[in-house]
Amino acid sequence: HRINSPTGYPSVDGEGILIQECCGGTSVNGAVITNNLTRNYIGVYKMRDVFDVIIKNNQLFSNSIQVTANTNNADYTLNNVIIDSNTAVSGILVNGTRGGTPCFIRRNIGTGNMNRPCHVVEQNNTGFNINVCTQVPARQLPMAEFLPTTLDTLIYFPASPLVLPVQITNGDPIRIELWEGTTKVSDVDIFALRASWPIPSRNQDFYLKLRAIDQDSNRVWGSTVKVRVRDLVLTPTKGQDEIQQHFSVFPNPATSGAWLKNNSTDLAQIEVFDITGKSLMKTQLEAFQTLSLSVQSWTSGLKLIVVQTKTARHCLKLQLN
Repeated sequence: HRINSPTGYPSVDGEGILIQECCGGTSVNGAVITNNLTRNYIGVYKMRDVFDVIIKNNQLFSNSIQVTANTNNADYTLNNVIIDSNTAVSGILVNGTRGGTPCFIRRNIGTGNMNRPCHVVEQNNTGFNINVCTQVPARQLPMAEFLPTTLDTLIYFPASPLVLPVQITNGDPIRIELWEGTTKVSDVDIFALRASWPIPSRNQDFYLKLRAIDQDSNRVWGSTVKVRVRDLVLTPTKGQDEIQQHFSVFPNPATSGAWLKNNSTDLAQIEVFDITGKSLMKTQLEAFQTLSLSVQSWTSGLKLIVVQTKTARHCLKLQLN
């Protein structure tokens, strides 16, 4: 697989002049193959995206010139590839079905077939069977959306970022970004398809969206989703210390069962939420009553218990493992 050395020693035998993907491969960027004599082919073969390649003034006595960006696993692009003034007795074969920037096959002499996608321009070639160019299919631009696409009211809890499931609905993005309004928040874990949003400590509405980026730097916005952040305790109220003193949840953390105890003379309204704001249960707790919480039907994670009496409102936290 020798390529012409700085001393001018040409490749004349073996498997020709070959740049080929191996072990995961890489892109070709800036290769120049000129002034060689060979009994075999010149190939840039299955190399993913190909950029700025010049193949010029080579003489091939028994084989072809091949420039192929596509691999066995996926299609890729050809960009600014120039095949110029070569002699190729067995044809010129060019393939990159994801398109790319304009390329040229010009002033070559030979026999055999000339195959190419339509963004590769054929000019003033002699002796070849020049086939109709291959139309490149319409590009599938990347698209990513939240799953689900609408979110319920969110309860703010400073220690817990919101984890949002993401789905890829089109194309093949190499990166997905999470944006809050006009500010990029983070990159999405593209393998787990999860976006983590550090919930701001502000009682207001927020607008989140995803931006998907593919290997050609195409950027496509997904739908905007409104998230309503509501803190359970917006302002301190009189009597919060009494709730903390007289109401308790145990064991905490809990696994198979938990109890909420009212050790006061007050009637209390109780509502339990998960951190996405979903209400899990709603009831009332009589004076000196102990209530069994139906944790068996809840998923693991942090649960927020809102206790409302005549004089105060407070939030207790229960960790469910």
